Amino acid sequence: MNKIATVIALLFFITATVWADGVEVSSTDGNTVIPVQNNKIRMVSEEVVMVPANTKGITEDVKVNATFLFENLTDQPISMKMGFPYFSSAPKSFKAWVQDKVVNIEKRPMGGKGEIVLQHERSGYILHMNAWDISFQPHEKKNVKVEYLGTWGFSLDRSTSYFIYVVETGALWSGTIGKADFSLILSESTMDYLKHPGTALRAYPSGYMRKGNRIEWHFQNWKPKENLGVVTFLKDADSTSADEGQGFFEGGGIVVTSRDEPPPIPDAMYRCAGYFKNKTRYEGNRRNYRTDELEHWYEDRFSDKDPMPRLCIKALRNEIYARHGRVFTTPEMKQIFEKSPWYKPKPDFKETDLNETEKKNVELIQEYEKKMGWH
Repeated sequence: MNKIATVIALLFFITATVWADGVEVSSTDGNTVIPVQNNKIRMVSEEVVMVPANTKGITEDVKVNATFLFENLTDQPISMKMGFPYFSSAPKSFKAWVQDKVVNIEKRPMGGKGEIVLQHERSGYILHMNAWDISFQPHEKKNVKVEYLGTWGFSLDRSTSYFIYVVETGALWSGTIGKADFSLILSESTMDYLKHPGTALRAYPSGYMRKGNRIEWHFQNWKPKENLGVVTFLKDADSTSADEGQGFFEGGGIVVTSRDEPPPIPDAMYRCAGYFKNKTRYEGNRRNYRTDELEHWYEDRFSDKDPMPRLCIKALRNEIYARHGRVFTTPEMKQIFEKSPWYKPKPDFKETDLNETEKKNVELIQEYEKKMGWH
């Protein structure tokens, strides 16, 4: 599998109700459209303009207008899905046009037969996307435009703010991007912030141009390998490093896959992984579970009203085995338990390692899953 390094926001700015990282920030970054089903299309050009949408302090909306030109490189007609991926927060006011005609947007998790899937390596979370249909005649070129609102993110002490535009997913298109131009206009409030002593601004990667409140990047025949971003921060009086703030753009952990079946329900995967990762108390070996507990177990712990709790119920059953070190081969259980610090794989695990209480709890959960039509 190919790994595409992604932004630090995907590693650390994850909702506190899921991970015990003490972070409650969820921001929408800029992003590049991707080929969901076909990579025989080349991105000929990309022009992105990012301007302030309001002036509500440092953490404000950024209006993004992106225009792309794509070309079918083959001698055959192509009909495909194009998508705009996002992590946990859908972009606000999202619109898309093909050849200046508004397209119908489908919001859903990534995944499906023959589709590219972007999956967060750390949590197993499968990204969502806005998707739409597009078709090309042999060697035809088409314009695509998207418009949406992104947001400035910030660190916990609010002394550091940033905006990131994800370009690395642009490497999924065939060949190189012929020409790419990016322009970011800083807001008045950001410029006022930078007037204070001890504040600074950094932009990444190098090679950008800045004139007043405008920052630009220009590329030709480009295969993106790192994301674009701007960070403003309070300088440490003892630090003279020119790379201060770089940490906001160091990341990694997006796995590009393709699946022949729909992926697990992302919210369930995301929340179950976080729950079991931080679960220190295990009672399955010393008391009998009850059916009424199973009926309310998921609802009492997860507030997102996910309509498909079966993944977490399945994980509750498999936790009994995981506590004895059973090695899992299914992707869902591997993703959930291998991130848990209490899980210690035991290659010589045997069913007889379970005590009588645990065996009865496994049977009870299996009966409940059958009753619900899940097993």
